[in-house]
Amino acid sequence: MAAEKKFIFESLQDIKSISSFLEAITEGMQTGKILLSSSDEYIEMHPNGLLHLSIKAKKKGTNNKIGIKVEWKETQAQEQNTVLSVGK
Repeated sequence: MAAEKKFIFESLQDIKSISSFLEAITEGMQTGKILLSSSDEYIEMHPNGLLHLSIKAKKKGTNNKIGIKVEWKETQAQEQNTVLSVGK
């Protein structure tokens, strides 16, 4: 069983900076490689196939919150970058 690896980053940013982060994640989803890093911490992920998307939004008075979660499982074939062939 592979060891769990976590990456956590929190900070106060302006809208332009957050938009840039989200655009970079979107580009990584399209290319199949997302690399998140900060100081000496990093994690590399390879989204592929079907992904589970969850979006939650909450508004209470002047406080607003949006949560976006994307989940997928990397198969052994994805991890080893192998191709399955089936013949007659």
